[in-house]
Amino acid sequence: MTKSKEKSVESIVDWFDQHKQSFYILGWSYLKSQKQMEELFYRSIVKVHKELPRYKRELTFETWVTSIFMHIC
Repeated sequence: MTKSKEKSVESIVDWFDQHKQSFYILGWSYLKSQKQMEELFYRSIVKVHKELPRYKRELTFETWVTSIFMHIC
């Protein structure tokens, strides 16, 4: 993600769209319905957007987002 787009919800949605296959596989191991999966992605996107100013870059962005995603699972 570029600095100019960091705070954009659309850029977060685009990032999730590019990585959705691995997140779907992960999410389906915890959840068993499409409705729950949609809620998981929605809540994850909102949380990543809210927490983005706290992202310290000590972890890769993907690792950081995955930890948020798994916590919400």
